[in-house]
Amino acid sequence: MTDPAASNPSPPRRGRPAVLTPQKRQRVLALLSNGCSRRTAARFVECSPATITRTAARDPEFAAQLAQAEAHLEIELLANLRRAAKNDRHWRAAAWLLAHKYPHNYPAPHRHLYTPDQVTQLFIAALDSLAPHLPPPHRELAIQNLATLLLQFEPGHQPPLSNQPPDQDQQTPNP
Repeated sequence: MTDPAASNPSPPRRGRPAVLTPQKRQRVLALLSNGCSRRTAARFVECSPATITRTAARDPEFAAQLAQAEAHLEIELLANLRRAAKNDRHWRAAAWLLAHKYPHNYPAPHRHLYTPDQVTQLFIAALDSLAPHLPPPHRELAIQNLATLLLQFEPGHQPPLSNQPPDQDQQTPNP
């Protein structure tokens, strides 16, 4: 006579069914190995990114598969970068992807960005340096145009529907 417990090695699950079914796990792994973030993969399989993290914490095999899938793309991109660098034509695409996918390992070149206040100060200083060289009517128009331009960079400002410049009679004052 056979023991029923011996024919069914895993005990029956209790509670909610797993959100990450084996099929969804395979999709997550495939997406990660092709460059998707965990957040995008989670959205694709209709779960939370935290679900992937929690599942990996409970399942060391899945955690290892996640790590391997995430490393796979980096290795592939490095190989592409090495091949492309020999050609001198297409290496920038792989370099860009490495810098954006793995910014801690491949930081993008530092670019100085100005704050809105710094841009405002720059415009004011430019206008102050140009103002003595402009006749008074043109000076007033320059101030108005710069004020309008600065307003366009304010948070929440909606850009105009048209890229057409203002009417000509608004641009040039009558002397």
